[in-house]
Amino acid sequence: MIQSLRIVEDVLENSSHQRWHFEVILDDKKYEGYYKDDDVDWFQMQPDQDNHAMPLEQLEDEVKRRINEWLSTLQ
Repeated sequence: MIQSLRIVEDVLENSSHQRWHFEVILDDKKYEGYYKDDDVDWFQMQPDQDNHAMPLEQLEDEVKRRINEWLSTLQ
């Protein structure tokens, strides 16, 4: 279960390489990654390397949903 999701910063703003740096807390562990074009790229340590009740695909779907919801408020 995701405890929190935080958008840290907009990386390479106004360029074709723009992406969003995010942090997610899952089962009291912090994971970080980039989000761009509905794709999630995890930093190391990746959530699938730990045993969580939430499958990685479900976690990524929830991260995408929350970030897209947040992005829609910026427009």
